[in-house]
Amino acid sequence: MTLSDTPPITTLLFDFGGVLVRTQSRQTRLRWDTRLGQLPGTGERLLLESTHSRATQRGEIAEAVHWEWVRQQLGLTPLGLAHFRHDFFADDLATPIIPWLAKLHTHYRIGLLSNFWGSVRDWLGELGVLDCFDDVVFSAEVGFAKPDPRIYTLALSRLACQPRQALFIDDFEHNLAPARQLGMHTLLADARGEWVETLVNLYSSNNKIGS
Repeated sequence: MTLSDTPPITTLLFDFGGVLVRTQSRQTRLRWDTRLGQLPGTGERLLLESTHSRATQRGEIAEAVHWEWVRQQLGLTPLGLAHFRHDFFADDLATPIIPWLAKLHTHYRIGLLSNFWGSVRDWLGELGVLDCFDDVVFSAEVGFAKPDPRIYTLALSRLACQPRQALFIDDFEHNLAPARQLGMHTLLADARGEWVETLVNLYSSNNKIGS
């Protein structure tokens, strides 16, 4: 299935982490591991990849409870946790798609579908793009997470969009597979950023068609 197939794409559905923002360097996180006497990647695994984190993604554990659990696992003081939280996402920077969102929104409905449990709305506001989204779906708020097919179906329903009219962008192939099975177009957000060029070209071609 190509992006030029009919019916035309009317809706873009973005993941957050790895798509709208991406970790440019893990050195700060690794320095924290070293400082705490942990194996490299320990902090990241506890915060983002542990069973506790997965439960937080599904809304089974509150965000504050998850941070407290991480604090205890790493042996941090409350003040130490505050510094850890600040530093952990310090190298997560906006990707080149951010300046294009407003233009894309003139031609497409735009949604967000994320497993992230943090304050993404505040983050989008700081990036100046919150108003570009017609709807946002966070796994912690709805009770299930990607790659559960239910969350894709919910996002489509809230955007009043048929699967074949939607393009879903994510940085993990295992999250794209269920979307394709539902009939959605998909685009892998590769680390080189070639996916941004694909979206810009799609926008440009549709603008020419509509002119």
